[in-house]
Amino acid sequence: MEAKKVNIFAFLMTVVMCAVSIFVCVGNKNTDSNVSNDILSIYKKLDELDEKIDNNKGESAYESAVKEGFTGTESEWLASLVGKDGKDALENVTKQEIYDAYLDVTNQTSTDMSYKEFLAYYYSVVEKNDTETATQLAYSTTVDICYSYHGQTYYILTGETSYLDITGLSGDKGGVAAGAGVIYKMLDTDGKGGLDTAYIITNYHVAYIENYSNDPNYVVYANCSSYNPISGDVEVGEYFLANDYNKTTDNKMTRLSEDEAISKHFLIGTDNQYYGIYLYGYQDEEYKLNATFVGGSADNDIAVLKIERSNLSSELAKIFFDSGYYSEATIGNSSELIGGEEIIAVGNPLLAETSSDMTLKEAENTYVDVLVLSSTSGVVSSISNNLTFESLIDSSESVTMRLIRVDAAINSGNSGGGLYDLYGNLVGIVNSKIASSSYDNVGYAIPIKIATAIADQVISQCDGGSPVSQNTRIKVLKTENLGFEAVNGKSNSKVITTSTNTKKWVVSYNVLVKNIDETSVAYKAGEGLHENDIIIEVAFDSNEYLASLYFNMDYDLKDLLLNVSLNTKQITFTVLRDTEIKEITIQITSENFIEIS
Repeated sequence: MEAKKVNIFAFLMTVVMCAVSIFVCVGNKNTDSNVSNDILSIYKKLDELDEKIDNNKGESAYESAVKEGFTGTESEWLASLVGKDGKDALENVTKQEIYDAYLDVTNQTSTDMSYKEFLAYYYSVVEKNDTETATQLAYSTTVDICYSYHGQTYYILTGETSYLDITGLSGDKGGVAAGAGVIYKMLDTDGKGGLDTAYIITNYHVAYIENYSNDPNYVVYANCSSYNPISGDVEVGEYFLANDYNKTTDNKMTRLSEDEAISKHFLIGTDNQYYGIYLYGYQDEEYKLNATFVGGSADNDIAVLKIERSNLSSELAKIFFDSGYYSEATIGNSSELIGGEEIIAVGNPLLAETSSDMTLKEAENTYVDVLVLSSTSGVVSSISNNLTFESLIDSSESVTMRLIRVDAAINSGNSGGGLYDLYGNLVGIVNSKIASSSYDNVGYAIPIKIATAIADQVISQCDGGSPVSQNTRIKVLKTENLGFEAVNGKSNSKVITTSTNTKKWVVSYNVLVKNIDETSVAYKAGEGLHENDIIIEVAFDSNEYLASLYFNMDYDLKDLLLNVSLNTKQITFTVLRDTEIKEITIQITSENFIEIS
């Protein structure tokens, strides 16, 4: 895919960094433990903590905090104890208070839990990895993607003849493509107690094959101003199956939808054609794992591939699913990245030399021979840049993507691989760089919040049914489909001093309702959303998302709504209107979702 402002490469092999959770055992109040920000798991552990305390008829640490002047909810109190590298998540929380909470719990629950166990169980304490450790551990969650393809795509180039003449206009197509992927999910889908299905996140442009059909009923694309076959007109941009067409007697072409035509640009197992997936330590043709295309979004440059035990030999299934070494990536929070934070991109920035006179097999072997993983490191230059690209599936269209900018070297071979922080959390999917003599080390990655939301929707909406006829697009919920825009309001940004006496910018804004459509479901729901409402919480699918924890910028809210399921019946916005708090519950249907390319 060529970009109008940025060139996207079909990058080869990237490694995802896998977290090592190093629990710190400190038995005194001067601990230098590093506290992670896994808030959701902490909330779950809080319930277990409260149950233990209730059973022992003691006063919880939260209740003690309230008596001492804390005014927030239990969840907010717990969130206030969470930080990284001994740095406070909220301004007024110290390591001393965390230790006091430990003493509170142990005194009231009659437990002999050590401070190490307390931090590990209740606060998910982790330390940063060094780059060497993080890179080495990443190999267990990373795959190389390298595959060859061979098929046919034909075009109608003119419409001047009285029949559809495709002779010689386009012939056999073939080649080799490569990139990387991240193991996103490994599941037991048949209920037999063992892993049997894995989903791989990669770039759409790694999986998409231009001018290719994997179906024996090859695709014809009408690229002429008009054409008048026996059965009627053919317009520009129409797609057909041209099998059994007899150019001298009759037109038997079958029209295809755009989705059906696009689906023929992916390997779905037809005629035994699969994506080749290679694991670290088994990077040889005999260990190729077969993967098929599930779906994706070209506009977001995210695709999902699927590996099924049934498509593997027993030996390969044992290596991948049963060995225990290969695992899902640990998902981080791209919204919590800060400028200057260290990151790693892992992959293979070098491609083998190929030439036009190579056979397909020669080219394939050349690529397979260089399946070697490597890493580059750098810092986050910007947590949010908007870039415009030429659409991969329609060169006449352009798309704008919000990306993380990094100064780590990104080269051919990094596409589809992971961007990681030093805690081992996956924070982005690498997808592009600026290719220009005027720039050095300007690379980009898709924020992981966007990547996983799109991947989840793909798995939910596209997995299943006939691969040839399945929908290749997904539907998502956006604020404009509800009838308003979400924009940044007043800045709440500030510089704080952490417990390690370092300065840190905390950048946040109020998220406001703007340009409300008075005919929309958002305006008509109950009291309705109003202009300049400050959104302080969103709830859907039995989950509540506080603005202070989940969306401090307008794009955070937009990313969050990508997770709303097609089956969701309502979404509730809690807003501050003047001095009053209002709850606005909006009833939604599939008509409120928009299909994206």
